[in-house]
Amino acid sequence: MTLYENNLHLLRQKNLELAHRIQSGEEDARISLQTTQASEPTLIVHTSNQALALHHPGDPLAYSREFLAQIPQLDAAHNVILMGCGLGYLPLLLLQRRPAVRNFLIFEPSLTVFRAAMQSVDLQPLLQHPSVQFVVGAEPPETKRILIDKLMDFMANPPLLIEVPASAGAFPEWVAWARKAIQEILRFGQSGLITKFRDGPLCLRNLLGNIKTIAQTPGALAADGLFRNVPAIIVAAGPSLSKNIDRLSEAQDRFLLIACDTAYEMLRRKNIHPHFIVTVDPTELNEKHFPAAEYGPESILAFDPESRPEIVAKFPTRLAYMTDKHPFFAWLDRTMGGKGVVKKGLMVSQAGFWLAHYWGCSPLILVGQDLALDPQSGRTHAAETALCRTARYLDGDEEHVDVPLIGPEDRWHRETLFWVEGIDGRPVPTVHNLLVYLRAIEQDLRGFATPVIDATEGGAKIQGTQIMTLAEVIEQESDVSVLSLMDEFRRRMDSWKPPEDRPVQELLRRLVAQRAEMAREGLQWLEKNGGMDIPSLQKQLANCQEKIFAEPAAEYLIEYAAPKQLFEFLKLGPANEDEERQRRRIQSRFHSLLNAVLAADETLREIL
Repeated sequence: MTLYENNLHLLRQKNLELAHRIQSGEEDARISLQTTQASEPTLIVHTSNQALALHHPGDPLAYSREFLAQIPQLDAAHNVILMGCGLGYLPLLLLQRRPAVRNFLIFEPSLTVFRAAMQSVDLQPLLQHPSVQFVVGAEPPETKRILIDKLMDFMANPPLLIEVPASAGAFPEWVAWARKAIQEILRFGQSGLITKFRDGPLCLRNLLGNIKTIAQTPGALAADGLFRNVPAIIVAAGPSLSKNIDRLSEAQDRFLLIACDTAYEMLRRKNIHPHFIVTVDPTELNEKHFPAAEYGPESILAFDPESRPEIVAKFPTRLAYMTDKHPFFAWLDRTMGGKGVVKKGLMVSQAGFWLAHYWGCSPLILVGQDLALDPQSGRTHAAETALCRTARYLDGDEEHVDVPLIGPEDRWHRETLFWVEGIDGRPVPTVHNLLVYLRAIEQDLRGFATPVIDATEGGAKIQGTQIMTLAEVIEQESDVSVLSLMDEFRRRMDSWKPPEDRPVQELLRRLVAQRAEMAREGLQWLEKNGGMDIPSLQKQLANCQEKIFAEPAAEYLIEYAAPKQLFEFLKLGPANEDEERQRRRIQSRFHSLLNAVLAADETLREIL
């Protein structure tokens, strides 16, 4: 077996899709292989005006050792992202220096470069190491997916980013967007972590408050093919909604109208009654979207398990569904007799989008999905909506904007202003959270088979959509009678019988109480045995973690009841700590894990 064949065989076991691309991808004619004075090969990238060597033309290995020697922080990092694989000299040497690295992501801009590495260098140590993952010539969505999979670990143990100057010089655009993608994901992770710390116990409180209603309510499964191929309009509350909201009254009989909670009151004031309203957000602020004491049966509320029970109680006709947020919800769905599991996403309009997709609706039409500030007024939402804020643009500064904070006081926060392509091709301004949502929905649409039309008439261009006006959408011929379909759906809801009552709250309570008993025993054990040798202490911690989180329900309850304590458990500290500090660190993490369990037990007692 040749060197290339052996490398390819190992790559197939690690990343079959990448191995296929290596075999079938085209060669980049700009790249050529040359031999150096030290007999190791190097690669030359020929640009329009120069030839760039990816490795030192004299002695690539010696130069690679010297490059890594100048990065002392490498010894402390648990997670490493290397921007530039080249022929593999740097990552191989790095792995020799740090064989116990936790996550080692190797980014390589060029498929041809990586193929040359497979043909020229024995990459077996990299290809067989469980912590190594290759990202080769990938586009931003794939890169972000790989990073998101490791996001919580990266938040607790920030990755060391190493940029190889030769790769950055030869492929500057690729390295620039990869760097930007990494920065965006880490910013998203930071904001998500803050949200989890703030809202974790609240999500749990809402979930437990909704349990009985979920059990007594039909689920999304009740539709069962009823809306297949029915065009659906998902109405969000972006600033442009005011431009075309009146046209929605013409769509009620030929399109399934799914309104976000943010847009519902605005529609209701126009005497437009969506067929479904989706609510997701767990916070008290979300109740501002529903100012009435109660609502009639005109619209059906589809509610997320973690949404406000106070909102759910206002609607006489309700629809339950589960989400893919955590494996716990698959367990809960089975326990509840099957409600249907819908992808959650990051924002309420994504929940509406995925609910329509779950039912097989086609096409999916977006309205009010600006994901940008109004270029003139600076509004975040349509003016008539409850949570609309108006940002202040700064004279002579196109990189920042002042955004009012939600609350009774007149407080402002200066944020970075991002400029993205608008639906008319001209740049429009947006802020970080809206940009994260934009990238999230674009990721949803990558490779999406169902046609998606953006009839927003303002805001950011969403890649993967067809742009039309709402008038053009409504004028398209359709023989669908949504009112007849809704009559059938309501008949199904009326005839639905809840399954036998199951004491789910008591099941969850007992589950956490059992873990709390484990935690108390664990603290007693740690008091007596905390001074044992480090490998034995680490093994005991791993065994304890495995037992506590053996069931998804227990993992969810502890993670959301005590997110701060559990996050402390994830922090590994510097990898090059001396033995005594390592021991203290493991003991501290052990305490954080066990205290998180006890805090979760206390929180559940308070809620229930």
